[in-house]
Amino acid sequence: MLLLNSVVILDQRGIRSLFRRLTRSKSEAYRMTNEADKSEPIDVGPMRAIDVAGFLIGRRRSIERVIASKASLALGAALVGTAALAREYDAVSFVHQPQDLLAPLAASIVVSAIVFAVVRCFHAFTAIRNPSTVADDYRVFLSGYWMTAPLAWLYAIPIETMTDEISALRFNLTMLSIVSIWRVLLFARFVSVRYRVSWFAALSWVLVPCMAIAVVALFQQIMSMVSIMGGLRLTETQQILLDFRSNVFGVAFYGFIPALLLGIGLAVAIRNNAESIAIHRFRPSVLQRSTWAIPLLALLGLAVAAAYFQPARYRAARVDRMLNDGQIDEAITFMQQQGEHRFPDVWDPPPHFPTRRKPSPPISDLLSAIGRNHPDRWISDRLLVQADELLMRQFGWTQGVGDENYLRSTLFITDREALVDMQAHFEILVDIPASEKEQQRRARLLQIVKEAIPKAETN
Repeated sequence: MLLLNSVVILDQRGIRSLFRRLTRSKSEAYRMTNEADKSEPIDVGPMRAIDVAGFLIGRRRSIERVIASKASLALGAALVGTAALAREYDAVSFVHQPQDLLAPLAASIVVSAIVFAVVRCFHAFTAIRNPSTVADDYRVFLSGYWMTAPLAWLYAIPIETMTDEISALRFNLTMLSIVSIWRVLLFARFVSVRYRVSWFAALSWVLVPCMAIAVVALFQQIMSMVSIMGGLRLTETQQILLDFRSNVFGVAFYGFIPALLLGIGLAVAIRNNAESIAIHRFRPSVLQRSTWAIPLLALLGLAVAAAYFQPARYRAARVDRMLNDGQIDEAITFMQQQGEHRFPDVWDPPPHFPTRRKPSPPISDLLSAIGRNHPDRWISDRLLVQADELLMRQFGWTQGVGDENYLRSTLFITDREALVDMQAHFEILVDIPASEKEQQRRARLLQIVKEAIPKAETN
């Protein structure tokens, strides 16, 4: 019994010691008196161009200058603009989708407001005094949030032009993971400096809202994909995306409660050591004009890159619009005139699948137009991705063709007239040139449809 009591005492001491290290004891991290808190604001000097890079690696002085400079909010907004351009310059047509340049700015305001509300609640519980108004505090918070934007410049690497579609997708998802983790760790550092708490406490406070947002956003996407894709034959890119989203969802879902409990526990521990503590006050920091060269140079470089990639994106968006408007013959003619090399390497024209909406244009109309125009092979390959799935869905079969044995045993429950129409269109599809593997698959599906028609007549 004595040994057991000793172990319990040691465990309690160990836990208290751990929390003291994580929250920094009053004698080490919070060696501040009332007089010190009322002292003159700290002068951190002007904010320079080097501080943008210093901020990205978590340098304390650079973070303090961002906090002290009101102009850092405008600088951060400019950096967010360059980040949006870095994401989209080779992905969308700015003429057809200009809203994609503003979406990151709008999204960052919403997300940062949620994170700010949660962090401020945690911080209020610590009893560390924060003399700033909510509006002024959020301005500083948003400045720090936006100053992480240059990390998104890594997305500007045009990997799609360097390798195949699958490798490019894996690379982009890897970069997304690196940038996301870096931004969370960096922003936790900013919160730590701003609110005078340990980095570990700040990290838990930031993770709580971020994980909640990820769970809500990904749950709807994953459930929608699962409900639509049940039994479907996914393309390799679709499967990779689904797996990635599922993994991120799992980490966020199972990590939320531990992060929340840790955040609460550390806030309680900080409260016990935060007597007479207030966040630092700084003298206003002047933003040197040379600092604006960073977003301007980034904008110039990305504008040059956009001038190279945007024409192809414009042509692709033009074809997309024609297809959605039912101008299939015109779209095929335009593609034939332009040639494959004048379109993006990675491009998925309509009809898109899977989707809850009715695919547009109907695959039957697309097959008829291809039969009339006899386009080059690359055009039919582009337009007929998952054509078998689309054809099945158009004529009433919504359970996919991923399992051909299941399809063979149950397809006959479909309406007979629909099966006859399905057979006629599959015969057209089989005659369109494609890869050997795809041709064999289409032929097998056609045979399954033929076998189902007599069974449907007797049921």
